[in-house]
Amino acid sequence: MQAARLRASTLSKILSLEGYRLIVHDDVLTSAQIRKTKGRHVAESPPCYAELVTDDVFFQEDIVDGRFLKVLFRFRQFDGSDTPTRSFGTYSQRRLKLFPPKDAAEQEASLTELADQYSEALGEFGLALNPPPKSRKRSNSAGK
Repeated sequence: MQAARLRASTLSKILSLEGYRLIVHDDVLTSAQIRKTKGRHVAESPPCYAELVTDDVFFQEDIVDGRFLKVLFRFRQFDGSDTPTRSFGTYSQRRLKLFPPKDAAEQEASLTELADQYSEALGEFGLALNPPPKSRKRSNSAGK
């Protein structure tokens, strides 16, 4: 489901990487590989290259706060060397109302909700990676 959602997304736009080509790798990296690899995960990649890795995806239910899909994304950008010029990682937390399903009749809707919330988490990550510029505050003082 994750790979399908990534392929269907406008990932280069979400990550503000216009001109980049999306390649989704079906090989699954372990958390240890993701966290310990200093260089590129794909050795034969172009000089200008970026990688987005979905590190953790999990469901959490809290009696007080409710049910959530939590996703940890990790991003690294390489601009001609084997050392990343930019690295960023963060969790996204998305509220779930239907998942997990209470019965078989809710199965399809709850899985659709889960997939939709993964896509929303991807969009939230893009906003965290490239926040819009802060607007300058206007001074209300007269005569300055």
